[in-house]
Amino acid sequence: MFAQIDAADSLPGLWISGPAGFGKSTLIATYLEARALPTAWLQLDAGDADASTFAHFLGATSASRAPRGNFALPVPTADDLRDVPAFIRRCFRALVVALDRPWVLVLDNIQEIDRAPQLHAGLAAALGELPEGTRLIAISRTPPPPEYARVLAAQQMGVIETNALRFTANETQELLGLHGRQWSAETLCTATGGWAAAMILMLAARTELVSVGKAPTAIAHERIFDLIASEVMEAMASSERNALMRIAFLPSATAAMAVAISGEARAGDLLADLARRSLFTDRRDASPPVYTFHALFGAFLRACAVKQLSPDALRALRVEAAGILESTGDASAAIGLLIEAQAWDEAMDLLAAHAGQFVAQGRSAVIGEAILRMPEAWRARPLGCYWLGFCQLAADPGAALEHLRQAHRGFQASGDLQGEFEVAAAAADAIIFLGSNYDALAPWMPILEAQAPAYLERRDTESDLRVLPGLLGAFVHRNPGLRPSQSGTSADRRHRRCGREHARRDHGGQPAHPAWNPGVLPALDRADAAPGPHSGQDRPHVRRTRCGTGDAAALARRECSRALAAGPRR
Repeated sequence: MFAQIDAADSLPGLWISGPAGFGKSTLIATYLEARALPTAWLQLDAGDADASTFAHFLGATSASRAPRGNFALPVPTADDLRDVPAFIRRCFRALVVALDRPWVLVLDNIQEIDRAPQLHAGLAAALGELPEGTRLIAISRTPPPPEYARVLAAQQMGVIETNALRFTANETQELLGLHGRQWSAETLCTATGGWAAAMILMLAARTELVSVGKAPTAIAHERIFDLIASEVMEAMASSERNALMRIAFLPSATAAMAVAISGEARAGDLLADLARRSLFTDRRDASPPVYTFHALFGAFLRACAVKQLSPDALRALRVEAAGILESTGDASAAIGLLIEAQAWDEAMDLLAAHAGQFVAQGRSAVIGEAILRMPEAWRARPLGCYWLGFCQLAADPGAALEHLRQAHRGFQASGDLQGEFEVAAAAADAIIFLGSNYDALAPWMPILEAQAPAYLERRDTESDLRVLPGLLGAFVHRNPGLRPSQSGTSADRRHRRCGREHARRDHGGQPAHPAWNPGVLPALDRADAAPGPHSGQDRPHVRRTRCGTGDAAALARRECSRALAAGPRR
């Protein structure tokens, strides 16, 4: 197999496809180790079908390979998300510039993003631009989707399919030799259909070769896997079985995480032994090493837990696993586990604690998807309504405004002033996005005027990304004389057009900086200089308030200028 991979070495892409348990990941991992190739390995799941999430983890995975440090892929804007293929190409161009060659990027379980054809189209387009010394290897349970037709025709991607992954009689004989078994290689190969998973499990579970029946079909694979895996588990001590069942609720685990979730002091040694024996446990070199169960084995272990644990114990296990994941920085996976546990309050609290971070990473979709998985009673809470509204600002500002009005009523009833303020800023954003009735800002202005000074004193980057667009826009658009004219000068028309378009763009993926609307700052200049009934400039006997139009504009502009000069806060 190594020779077959080497034969495709001149191609920028390689697609390995076959059912679960055919040794695809093991093949690539051992090949890359044997060839000593620097590798970034990204294990995909269904959440990575969101382009923002994919880019975030692609950047995080690649950062460790960047020799100059401080490497990060750009946070996508809504314009980027409207043209995902172009955005993915830019991401790969950034990788080419940042990483020393040679390097290989492995996208494992790439079938998990099959519901994102635009993401596949971007990967296919990027393949045509990869320079010599770089390579993309995709590991999938399915053949390449139609988006790769052009690169396949242009011979920019090689394909290794299921039949090539099946063990031959000679390869089976070598495997038997490694395990010291005198079995018939031809019988084992025929009985398993060359399926590596069944061979490994039979060698681990049985002392004599007993046929599992006719060669397994794709439909029978999981049933046969579960049958033989049960035999492997029966041979283990009960403490080891229980430890593995609990560890399986973590997507990956270090030895310390395994001990924490299982309560078994030797859990780390158990994982290391399984990895050494190639028993569906993968060991990734890191500091400390990280262990991941094969998808079939992990699903089998979790199914065992569902059968053996009471509903309350199973819920407690998922909540405990979520706490471990949160403590190690994987908040999105922790939220998913809490939702599976139907621990709705805990899931909403954790989501609220990390939502700002998701926004800063351009992963607003994670927030919206999590809330939509919760029951209506939780979605209808003020916090749920606020985040649903925020996540819909760019796609459907009218629907967003309805969610925000409901959130406002809830925050107002509970006396949550900060919640009211953040809702008011988002509602102003929605109204400006709609662009049809700026007078609708009026009910929200008292809230913004009352809370703006305190907010600007305590603001940070994460809240700026959510609050400043609406806050600045509201102070500009509240006064008809200061709004970008619907039919005025060409500069006004340009400010209006650019400002609204940039606002729409930046709310899709959230920008890296708060002062992004080019239509706002020129208007703030005019607001700052213009005398008027709220400025106090034409009525010197009236004490000027910080939240009058002129002063609010000056204060907001001063804060934006300071932020622009200082760069994003960390």
